Amino acid sequence: MRYLQSLPAVLRTLLTITILFSACILYGHGHFYRDPGSVFFDESRAYGRWYTAFRENQAAALITEVEAQGALLGENADNMGFTKARYNASMCATFLTVRRDVEKQYLETSLGSFLAGLTQPERRDVNVQIFFANTEPTQHTTYNKPWLRHLVDRVYSYTDILPAEEVPSFHALETAGKTVLSKAPLDYAHALQQCYDTTASPYIALFEDDIIAADGWFARSLWAARETARHTEQEGKAGKWVYVRTFNQERSTGWSSKHIGGNHELPISLAIGSTLYVILCLLRSKTHPHVDRASAFVISFIAIPAFVVLFFQSGKASLLPPAPGVRPESFGCCNQALVFNREHIPGLVGYMRQWAEKGVHDMLIRDWAWEQGLQRYSAYPMLAQHVGARSSIQRSAGESKKVWSMAFETLNPRRLAREHAKTVRSLYG
Repeated sequence: MRYLQSLPAVLRTLLTITILFSACILYGHGHFYRDPGSVFFDESRAYGRWYTAFRENQAAALITEVEAQGALLGENADNMGFTKARYNASMCATFLTVRRDVEKQYLETSLGSFLAGLTQPERRDVNVQIFFANTEPTQHTTYNKPWLRHLVDRVYSYTDILPAEEVPSFHALETAGKTVLSKAPLDYAHALQQCYDTTASPYIALFEDDIIAADGWFARSLWAARETARHTEQEGKAGKWVYVRTFNQERSTGWSSKHIGGNHELPISLAIGSTLYVILCLLRSKTHPHVDRASAFVISFIAIPAFVVLFFQSGKASLLPPAPGVRPESFGCCNQALVFNREHIPGLVGYMRQWAEKGVHDMLIRDWAWEQGLQRYSAYPMLAQHVGARSSIQRSAGESKKVWSMAFETLNPRRLAREHAKTVRSLYG
C-alpha cells in the first residue's frame, strides 16, 4: 500500500483504470457470451439449451402420457377426454408443418411445449389447428399418429382444402428445388385463411413447427395482442397493426455496427471526455487541488474512450435488453411465432398469393405492412425459441442454428410459473 501511495498520481490513476477495465472484460467473458452482437460472443457456449431443455422435457412427458393413454384405451381413444376450444375462442393458433430431413420431426415436441402447462380456461380459449403443408401429408410421420386428432381441434392438409385438380400444381412447386421458396408464402396464406374461415377468433396465430414455447405463452400472447389493440386505439390508430412478434433474435436488435467507430464512439468519447476534463480542472482549481491535470487527462481522454468502445463492443442486447412489455418494432426477425390481427388477414392473404413468386414470406408480410401503413409489434420477454437445425425453406443448417434467442435461455421456470398464474387470473378471474 505504501508503495502505491509513493507512485505519482497519474500512475495510480492508470493502474486503477487498468484494473477496472480488466474486471469489465472478465465479466463480459462470463456473462455476454450468448450475445451475437458482442465481442465476447462464444459460439461454443452460446447455443446451450437451458430453458429450452426444461420445456422440451415437459413437452416429451406430455406426449408420452398422451401416447400411453391412447394405447391403453385402444378403440375407445375417443374417450381420452382432452379439453377442446370453445366456439368463440379468443385465438386460433395454427402450426404450419412440413416433413424435414431429420430423424425426428419437430412438430411433436413443439406441440407438446405449447400444450404443456395450459390451464383449462386457456385451452378452451385457443383453437389449435395443424396444417400439414406437404401435398402428400402421409410423408410426415406425425400425420397418422392416433393421438394427434384427439389432442388438437383440427388437422388438415392440401388434400382437404384444395380441389383435386389444383393439388398437382402445388406438388410441382414442392419438388422444384429452389422454387420451394415460392410455395412457402402460399403455405402461410392458406394457414391464415383457414383460421379466418373456420373460426371467429379476433387473433390468429401462426407458428412454425420448430418452435419451443415458454410456460404461459398463450396468456402472455393474448395479453400482448389485447395491449397492442388498446395502445393503437389510444393513439387514434385503432386496428392499425398487423401482428405481434413473440420470437426474435438478438442479431436483429443490436447496434447499427459491430465495428469500432461504427457507432460514433469518437464524437461520443470527445463529448463526454471534454466535459469531464473541464469539470475536473474546475474542481482542481477550487476545492480539490490534489486532482492533477495529468490524471484528469488520463481519465477524460484515455479511460472514457476505452470504456465507450467497450460499452458498444459488449453488445446492446447484453447491456440494454428490452424491458418487459409490448412495443412497436419495425425491425427484426422472425416469422416463426406471430399473432395476427384478424381484420387484416384477407388483405395480407391476397397479397401473399399475388406475390408468392417473390419468395421469402417474411419479406412479403413486411412489404405489405409498409404499403398499408400498419405497425408491427414485439412482445418481451420472448415467448418462444427456434430450435430447427433443418430449414423448411432451404436455409443452411448453420444459418438456421443462428436464428436463436439468447434471452429465452435465461428465463426462470419458477418466475414464469408465478407470472403465468397471475396473468391467467387477470384474464379469466
